[in-house]
Amino acid sequence: MMRYIEHGEVTAESPVVIVLHWMTGTSEVMDFLFDGMQTPAKLYYLQAEYPSGHEAGGYSWFPQGMAFYDLIDEEQALLIRQEAAKLADVIRELKATGKVIVTGMSQGGDLALHLAVYHSDVIDLAIPCAGRLSAVMRPDDVSDSSVVIRMQQGEVDAIVSVESAREARNWLKGKGFDVDLDTYPDVGHDFSAEMIACIQGLVAS
Repeated sequence: MMRYIEHGEVTAESPVVIVLHWMTGTSEVMDFLFDGMQTPAKLYYLQAEYPSGHEAGGYSWFPQGMAFYDLIDEEQALLIRQEAAKLADVIRELKATGKVIVTGMSQGGDLALHLAVYHSDVIDLAIPCAGRLSAVMRPDDVSDSSVVIRMQQGEVDAIVSVESAREARNWLKGKGFDVDLDTYPDVGHDFSAEMIACIQGLVAS
């Protein structure tokens, strides 16, 4: 499912923002992210199709649901790449004329990073939040490093460590990406007000 919201008085050149939720999320769970933003934008909130299998309900981007995290990294990497390819096709179908931005948290952050690395033709800016790009998830080579990447990471995240985010940032830099990593003290696997303000500022810039 995909929800489309025009935020403010949009034009053909307004930024297009693709929003990808975490596991147990829905197309509505990240509505708060752009509350109060001043910049006109075309917001597309995407919803995964598979039940999460978690007591919290909601949806997962992967058919395994909770069992996805029982898979070894190589198996997870393949599934993330497959889902990123599907999302890339969705974004192409939008035929956007403005800057295309993708942001997401957790599973959505994984996918935002993979879109930047594997499908650089469809987006201009990736803002992954608590996203993973471990060694086995990285391509052997990168032919296009034109996507700007602004990683967002809580420093006390017990699910995605800040150390792994720094390693991914360093690898991306080595491949020629314009990448930066913003870290937030006392923030876990979650958003903070400062992080939300940063994301809104990146959309506006």
